[in-house]
Amino acid sequence: MRVFPTTDLKPAATPSHTFEMQGYAFEEQNADFDLPGGLQDLDGDGRLDLVTVDLHISITRLLGGLTMGRVTLPMDFRVWCQTAQGELKPVSGLDLSGSFRVDLASLTLRNLPSFGGDFDGDGRVDFVQLGRGKDVSIHTAGPGCRFPSKPDLQVKLRSEPEQLDLVQVRDLDGDRRADLMVIVPGRAPESGVTPPARLDLYLSGGAR
Repeated sequence: MRVFPTTDLKPAATPSHTFEMQGYAFEEQNADFDLPGGLQDLDGDGRLDLVTVDLHISITRLLGGLTMGRVTLPMDFRVWCQTAQGELKPVSGLDLSGSFRVDLASLTLRNLPSFGGDFDGDGRVDFVQLGRGKDVSIHTAGPGCRFPSKPDLQVKLRSEPEQLDLVQVRDLDGDRRADLMVIVPGRAPESGVTPPARLDLYLSGGAR
């Protein structure tokens, strides 16, 4: 990857620095959920950092998923933290591996880990693991874009989310800490009337 400084909103003719990048960096955002990865300020220092994703896809895994109607794909995250000099340095020693499941019939994404929400109010973006049944694991960010291997906070939901876009991470009570909102849709009656939905709210008291 090459990084170009800008002057008067125009990129320079030559890059300020280059580095070898591993994994994929997703920048396109869906209306219902954020894809993991891409450029964002992870450690709250005002500089954009980079998250790339390694997806482990094999023909055998995909063919096996066709018979079951769903496929689970392992993934690993790589974090590149931006220094004061504008260089993106890889953060070593992280273990943020996870997986996501795709229901092939509806192409619905489930249990997608992501960097999103500040659960302890320190101004840094935390790492959220969804999709392990009713369990949600939160790894709070530290200085230098570091995340612990073991979660700092684990939340057990009332019921397992039916799909990814029914879970939202946002500050619900205005205390500058992220909370969880899970939408549980009702079952549609035969009359076709829209059923009522249930909102399960999980307010954060701080992960540390």
